Amino acid sequence: PPRATAAAPSTDEAIAILIGLAAEMYGFKDDQGEPANVTARTFGLVAPVNLYTAFSSAAARFLNSTGGDSDLTAQRFRFDVYLEPRLTSTTVVYPFVADAVSKGLILQSEVEPTVEVDNSDWIKNRRQLVKAYASRRVAPGDFRKICKATLS
Repeated sequence: PPRATAAAPSTDEAIAILIGLAAEMYGFKDDQGEPANVTARTFGLVAPVNLYTAFSSAAARFLNSTGGDSDLTAQRFRFDVYLEPRLTSTTVVYPFVADAVSKGLILQSEVEPTVEVDNSDWIKNRRQLVKAYASRRVAPGDFRKICKATLS
């Protein structure tokens, strides 16, 4: 069989990567030095087009395994894999904790920018305060709930 690469891992390699990513995220600490993701059972993985098949096959294989013979099933957690065609790197994935109260990814809605003008200081000091706000796309949220993983 052809040798797998970082840009095209086999399903078995993808399973090993998922286990390693979950273990790494379980090790993140909160501001008190306690495990931040100890209750996590569901993880998400945002993957580019070339990695989607391997990781979605790996996630489906352990999710649908019967008898608890899969390494991932034995760990009692699961991964949901999300395809993101806008990712440009062929060896980078973004794992996140999907079942936490604070979210690893913040989905921002695209809205028209709003502008506020405060004239209360204009008469006395000839100053005017202007605030502008716009919201766009997706951004990392809680840094303990998401990370960037480069495959090698």
